Amino acid sequence: MAKIGRNELCPCGSGKKYKYCCIGKDESSSKQGMAQDIFDEIREELAGRDFDSIDEANAFLQTFMEGKNREPAQEFFGISPEQMHRMLSRPYDATSDILNFNVELPPNEFQMIPAVERVLIFLDALSESEPVKATKKGNMSLAFSKEMAEKMYGNKGFPWFRRMRSEEEMGEILPLRHILTMCGWVKKRKGVFSLTKNGRAIVDEGFGGEHYLKLLKVFTTEFNWGFQDGYSEFYIIQRSFLFSLYLLKKKAMDYVDGSVIADCLIDAYPQVLEEVDRTYKPAYEIVCDCIKLRVLERFGVYFGFLVEKREKQEGIYRGRIFVKTTDFFRRFISWHIV
Repeated sequence: MAKIGRNELCPCGSGKKYKYCCIGKDESSSKQGMAQDIFDEIREELAGRDFDSIDEANAFLQTFMEGKNREPAQEFFGISPEQMHRMLSRPYDATSDILNFNVELPPNEFQMIPAVERVLIFLDALSESEPVKATKKGNMSLAFSKEMAEKMYGNKGFPWFRRMRSEEEMGEILPLRHILTMCGWVKKRKGVFSLTKNGRAIVDEGFGGEHYLKLLKVFTTEFNWGFQDGYSEFYIIQRSFLFSLYLLKKKAMDYVDGSVIADCLIDAYPQVLEEVDRTYKPAYEIVCDCIKLRVLERFGVYFGFLVEKREKQEGIYRGRIFVKTTDFFRRFISWHIV
């Protein structure tokens, strides 16, 4: 039977799109079918074989399953389950056969990346103002936070930050400060904020590939992508960041609707739909919107891997997002898989 597209009408006759109707039931049946297929293969492999011990039989089964785990998986676009496990669990120290990051790029390659621009603005400003006294709640002072917001956003759009009353209301200022602290470039001691030795070195000597990789590692493995965004945890969305980059390689060499990337991630990890804890709209839409925000905007665009354009849609605040990979994406990441 041909695969039913998520946006096609559900074959059950409900009149709803497939993604809003029977997809969960079908995926559950599909998983059961896949498990049955594996059991059938095991039976075929065991047919006619004699083992002298349970240990020998277990060793055979282990070898068989290891072989299955190394076979390319359709839902992972040719990545094997074994490779995917390493991408999820040890993304930076066990994936050299899958990809490499080119930290030897010239420093100017990193200067126009939004995340790097923000980091340098923050570190430079703190260098000029340190020590900055923390508030009673332990936040950056309101004056410093407004200075950061004005330098980052300028006069583009409504100057919302001028009406804000704390660092917590300043958009990305608070999460950025947390990230820089995790990187070891900013510290808070005895109620004041200042640069660390490594943070000072960036201000004095510049920002390069190793700094970018450090920032990337902290953002993807230590910082919580769900910080203040209002969605459920959906931890797999962050944990699968390497697979998301691979999807961008496969799908976004030219502009593609962000929903395509979201669909691919949901196809790979359909269990994420079960984590939705709100009912104001269908689970698929909630997860899809979350992927567009966390993966495409706050990761892909922010780290210079993507450029975006938007198409206005009635009733949708931020409109439809289209993304494509950048030259930096292709220069910084070297893939060893097709």
